[in-house]
Amino acid sequence: MNYNPYFANPYMAQNPNYGNQYQQAQSNQTSFIGVQNEQEARTYPVAPGNSITFRDESQPYIYTKAMGYSPLDRPTFEKYRLVKEGEANATESSETASKEKEIDLSIYATKDEIKPITEQITAILKDISALKEKTKKKVIREVEVDDE
Repeated sequence: MNYNPYFANPYMAQNPNYGNQYQQAQSNQTSFIGVQNEQEARTYPVAPGNSITFRDESQPYIYTKAMGYSPLDRPTFEKYRLVKEGEANATESSETASKEKEIDLSIYATKDEIKPITEQITAILKDISALKEKTKKKVIREVEVDDE
C-alpha cells in the first residue's frame, strides 16, 4: 500500500499548494536575533548551510554569521555599524573615520636619516667578521702548535 500525504492532513488534500506556500512564507521571513554584545553573536550556534542576522541591543551594530555546508567549514562573521542618514553625527563620524585613516608620517624616519645608520651597521658587521677571521686563524695556529 502506498503512502498518500493527503490522508495525513485533510487541509492539504483540499489545497495541494499548502506545503509550498508555507515553505515560501517561511523562507521569505527576515528576522533579527537580539543579542547583548558581539561575543554572544559570535558564540551563537549556526547550522551548516545557514546564516543568521543579529541585532545588538546595547550598541548600534548588526552582525551576520554564516556557516558553509560542511561541518568542517569555519563560520564567517561580519559586523555592520548602523548610521542614520541625514544626521549631523553621520557626517562627523565619516570625517573622523577618514582622519583616522591618515598616517602620521612624522614618526617615521626618512631615507637620508637612515643612511648614516646603515653605514655604521655595515662597518660594525665588517669589524665583527674581521674579528672572527682573526680568532679562527689564532685557533688554527694553536692547534698546529699543540700537534708538534
